[in-house]
Amino acid sequence: MDIRALSFLLILQLSLSDQIVGANSDTISVQHDSSAIIGKQNSTTSPITIVKVESTAPEKKGWIENWLPLITALLVSLFAYRSVIKQSKASTVSTFRVKWIEDLRQSYSEFLVALRNVGDKIRSGQLNLYQYRKDEDAEKLQLLQTKIKLLLNHNQKTNPEHSEFWDKMLVYIEQHHEYYRGEYSEDTEQILDQQRIEMEEILLVIFKNEWEKAKNFT
Repeated sequence: MDIRALSFLLILQLSLSDQIVGANSDTISVQHDSSAIIGKQNSTTSPITIVKVESTAPEKKGWIENWLPLITALLVSLFAYRSVIKQSKASTVSTFRVKWIEDLRQSYSEFLVALRNVGDKIRSGQLNLYQYRKDEDAEKLQLLQTKIKLLLNHNQKTNPEHSEFWDKMLVYIEQHHEYYRGEYSEDTEQILDQQRIEMEEILLVIFKNEWEKAKNFT
C-alpha cells in the first residue's frame, strides 16, 4: 500500500461521515399560520404562532460506516510500522557494509606491510618459507591473507571483481616470494609494482560498488 491508497481511504472516511451526519440530523421547520390567530384584529389577545416540528428517524449505520474508521487506522498503523522496520533494516545493512569496507581496506594495508617484511627476511636468509619456523611477520601475513579471503564474496555471477582481485592477489604473493628468494632486479621490481597497481585498481572498483550500495541502503 502506498500513500495514494491511504489518502483515498481517509477521503472516503470523511465523505461517509459527512453523509451520516446529514442523514441523521433533525429537520425543523417553523411556520406562522395566520389562520390560527384567534380573535379579531382589534383584540388585545396576542396572536398564536404554531410551530411544526418535523423530525426524521435516525438511519441505522451500515457495517462500512462502523468499521471504516477502524480499518483505516489499522492500515495506516501497519503501513507506518512496515516503513519503520524497512528503514531500520536498511540502515543496519548500510552500517555493516561501511564497516566491511573499512575492514577490507585496513586488512589490505597491513597485508602489504607484512608481505614486504617477509620478503626482506627471505632475501636476508632469516626466513625460509619451505622450512617451518615460527616468525611473527609470516604468521601475520598468513592471518591477513585468510581474513581478506573471508571478507570477499567469491560468487562469480554476483561479484566477479571480488574473485578477480583474489586471483591476482594470490599470483602477486607467489611472484613476490619468488622475487625475494633471488637477487634484486629492477625489471622484476617494476613488474611487481605494475601487478600491485592492477590489483589495487580492482580493489577500488570493489570499494566504489559497495559504497554506492551503502548510500542507497541496498
